[in-house]
Amino acid sequence: MRGKLADEFVKQSINYIEANAPRIEACLKELDDNEIWQSPGAACNSVGNLILHLSGNITQYVISALGNKEDNRERDKEFSEKGGYTGVIIFDKLSSTINKATLIYKKQDQNT
Repeated sequence: MRGKLADEFVKQSINYIEANAPRIEACLKELDDNEIWQSPGAACNSVGNLILHLSGNITQYVISALGNKEDNRERDKEFSEKGGYTGVIIFDKLSSTINKATLIYKKQDQNT
């Protein structure tokens, strides 16, 4: 059973993630598919890599850890990808990950 503080933290985290998803989508729409994968330098990541990494973090820390699901994250691949996903596809991946993560909390909330 979660405490009130933990419950509030999870609720606020979900609100924050859900509020920022449309902002990420709007920014992606400003870029063409090549720009999504451009990196400003050798030591920098592309927007595409950062979105894959965000999806990986949500998967590992929420879906796997809190949802008791198998963690099959491929962290190195999040940074080694150099394309292959359009803006629409990469946002759908992030959106799907966010939906899975929020469902875990909502299911837990229904059971308490």
